[in-house]
Amino acid sequence: MGTRNAYRLSVDPKNNYVYWGDVGPDSDKDSLETRGSKGYDELNQARKAGYFGWPLFIGKNYPYHSYDYYTGKSGPSLIRQNR
Repeated sequence: MGTRNAYRLSVDPKNNYVYWGDVGPDSDKDSLETRGSKGYDELNQARKAGYFGWPLFIGKNYPYHSYDYYTGKSGPSLIRQNR
């Protein structure tokens, strides 16, 4: 749970860890104070079931902000909102 466009799942037969690539959003620049980070592609490892961030954060746990498309205004960081 919490992945975006996951691709190429692989299971390590020795440890039973799951690995996958995760395609990030298409933004090419950071706007950390208002919207969120640029798009990062990731390589992930799961040692047990878990939540892997999307759509609340990406990369090195860079949070996204809530955004009202009607008014065009950003809100608080989604990480702080959901803790």
